[in-house]
Amino acid sequence: MRKINPSDICDDFENEIESFIEFYEDGIKSLRSLSNSKSRISIFSELVFHRSYVALESFISAWFLGCINRDASRYLSFREQAILQSIKEKFDPWDATHISYSPPSHPSSSDISSLLDKEERNLTFKNFCMMSQRANDWLSESWSSKVNQITTERRAILDTAKTVRNCIAHQSRDSFREMNESILQLPTTGNASFLKREINSVKDVGAYLKVNQQGQSRINIFLKEFKEFGSDLKQ
Repeated sequence: MRKINPSDICDDFENEIESFIEFYEDGIKSLRSLSNSKSRISIFSELVFHRSYVALESFISAWFLGCINRDASRYLSFREQAILQSIKEKFDPWDATHISYSPPSHPSSSDISSLLDKEERNLTFKNFCMMSQRANDWLSESWSSKVNQITTERRAILDTAKTVRNCIAHQSRDSFREMNESILQLPTTGNASFLKREINSVKDVGAYLKVNQQGQSRINIFLKEFKEFGSDLKQ
């Protein structure tokens, strides 16, 4: 049985994000010649960002699955401990000492997908901190170390990207609040400084994304951070 190569998943994701960057740049050129170009570019920016973030979430889910498929030992150990702990709490420690857990050493990718989510939905995390925790719980050190080595700045950008995506998707008052709080708390270094806003709340997500910072739009900064994140996780 041929195992999934997580680095191949990274390569595919990087290519996908690069195609979104090119698509956005081509689209902007076309939209600039139309009437009401400002509002149309704002809407276009939101649509491209949303689709790119969906690709990011799909990538993270596929990468975790691939890493576990490559080496399931830590994940299976985590499940065994969780199962035994559940037995102790629901029944008695005596029962846990008489239970044997003997899964296959190399579960198939379809089995892993089902174990991660019974309905086989994408694996998602509330924030980068939770993703890092699950990487340490489930993945071999060679792969979890890739997550742990992500810079503080990139972690903050990815967490902010999630709030931007949620705001585009829901448009609720709470989603705007969370997004603006996240943008306000971004570091003042590197690319994060170009995404940060300290004065006035963002009321139009598309307008925020299309603004140029240091010769490139904020959406391009986000997308390039996504692409670099994919590169960070390769071996």
